[in-house]
Amino acid sequence: ARDNLPPMAPPMAADGTPLYAPNGKPRVTSEPLGANFVIDGYAVTYTAGVTWKFLLGFDPDGGLTLYHLRYVLPPSRAHPQGKEEQYLFRAYIPDFGTDYSASNL
Repeated sequence: ARDNLPPMAPPMAADGTPLYAPNGKPRVTSEPLGANFVIDGYAVTYTAGVTWKFLLGFDPDGGLTLYHLRYVLPPSRAHPQGKEEQYLFRAYIPDFGTDYSASNL
């Protein structure tokens, strides 16, 4: 397990417990065939028909950020393991679909 960077760590009490406890009902997830994603630190591999790979990050101005988003083409004679194709370099999630967003509000 990896620790959060200091600016992203939640506020903690002196004894190391979070100041804000989770609230709400517990979420129950059932995946009888197993998860179709793998998380390794900041790297995510997600399979939904085609395999997607990306890195997660957080930017103080942009919020949740996807980096190095790419997909893996099916195996071929030239690429027996499949070929990774770059899809986009960086995407800020709050900015999707809004051309008027501003982080200085």
